[in-house]
Amino acid sequence: GRRERRCGGGITALQGPTTANARRAVVGGGAAHVAAVVQLGLEQMHTFPPLRAFIERDPQYALRVLTSRESIVQQGMIARMRDLLADEVAAGHLRTEADLDDLAYVIVRIGESFLYSDLITGREPDVAKAGLMVRLLLGQSAQS
Repeated sequence: GRRERRCGGGITALQGPTTANARRAVVGGGAAHVAAVVQLGLEQMHTFPPLRAFIERDPQYALRVLTSRESIVQQGMIARMRDLLADEVAAGHLRTEADLDDLAYVIVRIGESFLYSDLITGREPDVAKAGLMVRLLLGQSAQS
């Protein structure tokens, strides 16, 4: 509804700069770069007090605003992730046989599953695991 779009719009407005800052803060390229940007962005979201308060007030509503298919928050995250992947591919730092829209969607869902794991499975959020899973998804070993 309208309230969900308004909440989502506020969160989306914050996420653009968060992603841009993460991309600037992480050196290098390729799978490790993408994974580090994902992890840093998730860490910033996880430790952002207004977002935590929003989630704690009404967890199910918050999940709907943040992660549902209709969510402008999720659509914005997928679009920014697709831009990041496309830039890495264009620079020759990343090679993938995956469709970039599909890959961006999967990476965002991985991030959400670890960022909101307390709401989804009852497990403590662990954004470092999201970074690791993205590295593995993009064909890099866990160690490198």
